[in-house]
Amino acid sequence: MVNYKHLYYFWMVARIGGVVRASHRLHITPQTLSGQIKLLEQRFGGALFVREGRHIRLTEAGRIAADYADDIFAKGLELDAAVRESLRATHALSRPPSSSPLRPQSHPVAHPDAAPLMRPLSNDATRTPGFGHLTLVSRRD
Repeated sequence: MVNYKHLYYFWMVARIGGVVRASHRLHITPQTLSGQIKLLEQRFGGALFVREGRHIRLTEAGRIAADYADDIFAKGLELDAAVRESLRATHALSRPPSSSPLRPQSHPVAHPDAAPLMRPLSNDATRTPGFGHLTLVSRRD
């Protein structure tokens, strides 16, 4: 099975056109990014990029992977929008009127240990198709 984090990193490099620029956008080192892409290439069994000095270009297999990644991450955006809309509609139907004497609702807070794990997913959320904001929450009632 494809590791979607590796696929996302590959996709960002393919879209941006370089490991260094993509690493800046993802807030990881170029070495880490290259290593993650190499793991994806090992999984597929071949090169996705041709490295020409400091430049890279997609191989034929890389073009195929990038096309699929475009579709996968576009579906991710659709999923995000559909689920959020469903939850908004459900929440609107179940919410008591604002003048209700019920106790105030507590608001979920992101678990502090989740922040380093979520950074690669959330940094580019507004500009990257397929990735919306993802927040892990811990509820204490």
